[in-house]
Amino acid sequence: MDEQYLSSLQQKFSQAKDEFCGYGVATKCLSSPGTDWRGEDTYIQKEGIHDDFGLYDSPDKFYLEKGTNLSGVKRWLYQRVIRHLINMNVSKIRNKKVLEVQNAQP
Repeated sequence: MDEQYLSSLQQKFSQAKDEFCGYGVATKCLSSPGTDWRGEDTYIQKEGIHDDFGLYDSPDKFYLEKGTNLSGVKRWLYQRVIRHLINMNVSKIRNKKVLEVQNAQP
């Protein structure tokens, strides 16, 4: 997670000093999530991790081994539309244009 993205979320959700889950972040302390590496884990998404699949050299190697949960129309939509919308939203967040999400939990 880059500093610009995190900083923008912290400004938008400044009232969320403690637990926060949304926009790719799941942490017990949004105001000070401990993202600077000091020889320990710095998982900004730690609270949102369900399964640990280990380390992979690249996303391609991961998906080659684990596969994907998308197929058919869902896969086509993700590849051609959804991932582009996600990337546009990330760019907006980095530029402090955070969109409201109904189920984001400050």
